[in-house]
Amino acid sequence: MAADALARENALLKARLAEVEAALAEVQEANRRLEDILRTSQREQFGKRSEKLSPDQFNLALEDAELAQGVLEAAQEKAEASTQLFEFTRVVARHFSPEERIELVEMLCEVMYADGALHDLEASLLRRIGELVYVSDRDRGAARQRVMKRLGIA
Repeated sequence: MAADALARENALLKARLAEVEAALAEVQEANRRLEDILRTSQREQFGKRSEKLSPDQFNLALEDAELAQGVLEAAQEKAEASTQLFEFTRVVARHFSPEERIELVEMLCEVMYADGALHDLEASLLRRIGELVYVSDRDRGAARQRVMKRLGIA
């Protein structure tokens, strides 16, 4: 009788194992589908390159940070030595959106109105920079008016 009971219990355990394995297979398939959905979503939002980046690629190595610091220092030296606007405004004109260029002009207005008045040389410089970064007279005037209002200058 003990052998009969062991055989029945063995059969029950095998049946239960088959059920668990089937449930596991279903969970694994659901997990695979979710990963596919996630990959598709990432591809739609960030493009195919987002799938190729590893977390290590987001960290700057010390050498990269030192290189970036060296480039920054060289750029600052060049800016201090330069007397021409064109080479710097050309970069702004190429890489800034129209809204960013207007925002830049607005920031320049804030600096120029720091003493409460816009002087002739400041106005001339603002006009030249605005033209070089392709900000229209109308947009430049509107930016100036916003700054004057924000600073409480009539």
